[in-house]
Amino acid sequence: MKPSDKPVWYDVYAAFPPKYEPRFNREPHSSECKRLLFKEDIVRAKFYKTFGSPGTINMFDRKPTVSQLFLDKYFELASLRQNQTEEELFEMTAIELEKTGLLLTSRMKKNVEQSEIKLNDSPSEVIEDTTMSNKQSLASMFKDAIDKQ
Repeated sequence: MKPSDKPVWYDVYAAFPPKYEPRFNREPHSSECKRLLFKEDIVRAKFYKTFGSPGTINMFDRKPTVSQLFLDKYFELASLRQNQTEEELFEMTAIELEKTGLLLTSRMKKNVEQSEIKLNDSPSEVIEDTTMSNKQSLASMFKDAIDKQ
C-alpha cells in the first residue's frame, strides 16, 4: 500500500492496537454504565428548580452564569460552615447573593394570579403589579415559607 493510499486512522491503529481484535462475530462486552452524579449537580438542579432558568446563555461571554455564581458561593459557605444542613446552606447562599445585589426570583410563585386581576384594571396597572411582584426579596420568601410550615 502506498503511503498516500493509507486511511487517516491507520497510523493510530498501528501505534495503539485494540486489546481485543475487532471481529464481527465477537460477543459484545456487557457492563452497566455507572451514573455520575456530583454534589454540584444536585445543588445546580435545586437552584434551577427553585429559581428557574435565567434565559438564553451566551457561551461566548466569559462571565460566570448566575447558577455558577450560586454554586461558588454555596461551596464557599459550605467550607466555612460544616455543621449546616444543605437546606440552610442553600438559603444562606441565596441571601448572601442577594446582599451583593444579585436578585434571585422564584418561578414557583405566579406573578399575578387570575383572581387578583379585576376587570376594571387597566393593562398598565396589571403590568406594573407583575413587575413589582418579581422584585420580592428572597429573605421575605424564605420567611413566608417558614411561616407556612
